[in-house]
Amino acid sequence: MEAATDPSVVKEALQTQHPSFAESDFHIDTVHTISHRHKDGIGCNVWYFVRAKQQDIHNIHQHIFIGKIKLSNGKNDVESGSGVNFSKSKNGVVINLPPDLSMVVTEFPRGPEMSHLPALFDSQFLIKLFNKHLDFPPNTTLVDIGTQLIKHVQGKQCTFCHILRFHDSQQRVIYSKSLRAKSSGERMFSIIQTLRRAPVCADGLIIIPQPLFFEPQLNAVFVQGLDGVNADNSLAAFDLDAAVTEIGAAIVGVHRCRLDNLPNRPAHYILSQVAKLKDLLGKQDASCLPRVAALAGKLSEKYSGLTHVSATPIHGAFRLSQLLLVGDRFALVDFDGFEFGNPISDVASFVVHLLYLSLKKDITTDQSLAAISRFCKSYEKNTPWGLPNDVLVWQTAAHLLGKQAKACVKQARHGHLKILDQLLDLAENILRGELSLI
Repeated sequence: MEAATDPSVVKEALQTQHPSFAESDFHIDTVHTISHRHKDGIGCNVWYFVRAKQQDIHNIHQHIFIGKIKLSNGKNDVESGSGVNFSKSKNGVVINLPPDLSMVVTEFPRGPEMSHLPALFDSQFLIKLFNKHLDFPPNTTLVDIGTQLIKHVQGKQCTFCHILRFHDSQQRVIYSKSLRAKSSGERMFSIIQTLRRAPVCADGLIIIPQPLFFEPQLNAVFVQGLDGVNADNSLAAFDLDAAVTEIGAAIVGVHRCRLDNLPNRPAHYILSQVAKLKDLLGKQDASCLPRVAALAGKLSEKYSGLTHVSATPIHGAFRLSQLLLVGDRFALVDFDGFEFGNPISDVASFVVHLLYLSLKKDITTDQSLAAISRFCKSYEKNTPWGLPNDVLVWQTAAHLLGKQAKACVKQARHGHLKILDQLLDLAENILRGELSLI
């Protein structure tokens, strides 16, 4: 990792060994690491921002490269094995790093819809952007901005953390989310503004980060950073029962907000996700397909007879992992999935995540069920439309299949088949009434 994250080492290797630079008149001006992930004994992936200038011409190109180092039995393993300059693997160009590492380098496939991404790593560009949109204190000079990639969803969105550094050694943290051109970043910015002004935030039920500005050129929303930690990674830091009671009231407040111009989520949306699970299993592992098909049939049979619940603004993927623990309060940090749909789907999404935490052994089964009961009772107490049990049961079973089980199969991590069986067991028990949620 030391060589792979050293900008001077990577800059020299790319300039002399990558044909985009070694075989052209472009000279690399800047290289910095924007993200890295590694697994002991397996290898690492490192993301680089590269800024290059064409000699004698005021022409600047920006690139995002991904470098991959694989280890096999503790040794560097590259398909070509030759280590010769410009050698190819099936996934990119092989370059050498000292002392004896080979790394496969590919340019990030951002596509035309995300062609603006490199600008979000360019300190010079960002300094101009922030000076344009933000009012800094008098005699305060922004001298540098370091950017880290937080999350990437291929072809859809990227989330970044920008650390602003000032001449007096002060720092400020700002987050941004850039969406593909067809997505509405402006709508997301409006959602954050509305939620921050709404009673759910003003009354202290939940924290909404301060929206700073929307930049159409980047289709990016910028918000003030919060000093917090992911709630689901900090379960020992708070009282889970008290927290879910508070969160149950908070999501009611979100559902009662007036948010305009939201896309409609079809009532049958979650059934379409269950159908996708069946397709995935048909292609990967058909052993569980009969159970999934039977559950899908039961969900379809019960769908038309469910108690009607009027549509409201919904988060779309509400769970503990979408919350930050800020001191002793919780903040909502993800806003791009807001739609107009059945509010009980958010309740079910949160319940399913609490069930999943027990399967992962992050909490016990008793803790999970107690937290689910308190969350649902809090929601029911604070909402004018109540919490119909038939809808809660149906939505929870459907989300176990169409969301959690589908993600489990799609990611196919070690032990996923065991988790899949447990998720199907939960869905069956809930539909049969053998597992009460309230």
